[in-house]
Amino acid sequence: VYLHDRDDDVGDQLRCFNLADGKELWSYAYDAPGSVMFPGSRSVPTLEGNRVYTCGHNGDLHCIDINTHKPIWKANVWTDFGGKPASETSGGFRSRGPGSFPIWAITQCPLIYDDLLIIVSQAPNAGVVAYDKLTGDVKWKTPNLGNESYASPSVVRIDGTDHVATVISSTNPMGNRGLPQTLGKIVGIEPLSGKVLWEYDQWN
Repeated sequence: VYLHDRDDDVGDQLRCFNLADGKELWSYAYDAPGSVMFPGSRSVPTLEGNRVYTCGHNGDLHCIDINTHKPIWKANVWTDFGGKPASETSGGFRSRGPGSFPIWAITQCPLIYDDLLIIVSQAPNAGVVAYDKLTGDVKWKTPNLGNESYASPSVVRIDGTDHVATVISSTNPMGNRGLPQTLGKIVGIEPLSGKVLWEYDQWN
C-alpha cells in the first residue's frame, strides 16, 4: 500500500506499507516548506510497474523507483510554469491575484495515459500538462484554462474516442475578491496531443 503523507514540520513523504499486516516497509521524504488552511496530504499516488508517482502539497511531482526508494525524476507543476511558491502566498482568505498559490494548495492525483503522465497544473503558463512518464520531459501543455483546479483529470470515452476531461473551479469569492468572478469550466482534451477539443464554461 502506498500513500502520500504530509507534515508541515517535515514536508512531503511517500510511505509504503505491507498489505498483509500494515507494517511500514520504507518511506521517501523531501523538504516542502509552506502551510495552508487545513494542513495535510491531498493526493493519492499512482503506481505503474516499478514506479510510483506522487504530487505534493506544493506541486512537487515525483517519479520514485519502488526498488531503490529514490526519485527517477521530479518537477514542480506550479512553479515550473510561472506560479508563485507556496511560502510566498499561502495562508488564510485574502485576495491573492494572478499566479498566487491556490488557497487549498495543489490537490492533483497523477493520471497515466499511454506513455504520458497527465496533471492539471493551472499555473499562469500552463493548464493541463503531459510529461513523459519515464523521463519527466514535458510532451505537451495547454494554455492556462482559467481559475485553479482541485479536481484531477479523468479519461472519458466519447463517440469511441478518449478525451481527458478536467474541471476548472469558479472564482473563489473570498480568496480572490480582486479578480473577475467567473463560473467554473469543464474541458475535454485530446490525450496524445493536448489539443483542446471542447469546453463548457457555464458551470455554476
